[in-house]
Amino acid sequence: MNKFALFDTLVTGAGPVGLTAALALSERTERKIAVIDNVKILSPQPYDQAWALSRSVIQNLADLNIDVTPYSAEINEIIADTKSHHKPALSFLDKNSGRNVISSLLKKDLWQQVSNRSNIHIINDKILGVEQNLNGNGNSTVTLRGAKNSYGGRLVVGADGKKSGVRKGLGIGIHTHHYNQTAVTAIVKHTNPHRQRAVEFFMPAGPLAMIPYPGDRGEGNYSTLVWSVNNDSADAFLAQSIAAQESLLTRLLEDIYGACTYASAPPLSFPLQKQKATESTGQGWVLIGDASQSIHPVAGQGLNVGLRDAFQLASYVAQSEQLGLKFEEAVNLKSYEASRQTDRTSLASSTDFLVRLHQVKSNTTRRLSRFGMGLVDKNIAGIKNLVTKFV
Repeated sequence: MNKFALFDTLVTGAGPVGLTAALALSERTERKIAVIDNVKILSPQPYDQAWALSRSVIQNLADLNIDVTPYSAEINEIIADTKSHHKPALSFLDKNSGRNVISSLLKKDLWQQVSNRSNIHIINDKILGVEQNLNGNGNSTVTLRGAKNSYGGRLVVGADGKKSGVRKGLGIGIHTHHYNQTAVTAIVKHTNPHRQRAVEFFMPAGPLAMIPYPGDRGEGNYSTLVWSVNNDSADAFLAQSIAAQESLLTRLLEDIYGACTYASAPPLSFPLQKQKATESTGQGWVLIGDASQSIHPVAGQGLNVGLRDAFQLASYVAQSEQLGLKFEEAVNLKSYEASRQTDRTSLASSTDFLVRLHQVKSNTTRRLSRFGMGLVDKNIAGIKNLVTKFV
């Protein structure tokens, strides 16, 4: 017979967004919290994938005793190139724009912090169903039916990714746009140092980003490659031998990076799409991170948005409790959702615009896009400050 356990807050998903939400809620409230997932934390690999995090997110993590400095590379310049590999159209020089953080080590740090909190319970279970118990007196709960036991919570936080089981269990639909692109990602070793520069090349096949990666002994000869390639080109590229792929990357990038080889082979790949839930909040539940919205990686902002969801959620829960309000009520959840609308919508719209603009094959349109980005480059006082606010 399945047992039943009741919590103030249930967080589904032990990824970085879910763990951060649980940790931030534990820091700012006295809630009894459970993190539920059926995955294991993997041991770090010699060359693990990395995430680019903005300086504001890094500061918020530091407030939770998460110091990413030892396993991250600093980004001091951001270049967007629509002309050639050596003549950037748009350059942001900004000391400490952010850091590229090794993913497994960030998850390990978050996991250790969560494990040390007395008011956070870690539950290894697979969620099979969701039930809402609306009694109309402000004490409604949401029940998660797991493979092992069942769990009730005054607030359920769905942080379980693009294929969210909580979202599906609640009957929430999604709007999806397929870009007909594949993300190809790897850790690349190059003979020329990156000099803390993140460079994005807007190529005919799709945007290719190189982001500083924390290499051995502080060397600057490793970068994270993220290439958003149209599907046909991705299939053709991935069908080649590793040596042929490295040769092509060298030809494309040698003006800046020199000879390129994989530090982690073969590269990973996954289809690219934009996704948004038809609803992100309701009585007793909230979706955050990719469970609520996922965007194209062209700006490297997807995880930053999810982590800002988590931090803002904890802030709103704490404020509601200080005012004697029940955050779980739909009206208070809607207030939180409204507070995240500008950030989510602006980034989704801007990344979508960039991708669609550079997917157009017309030479005239390409020249117009380069001209437009050149104008942005001249408006240093205005637009650059706006952009770097999100970096």
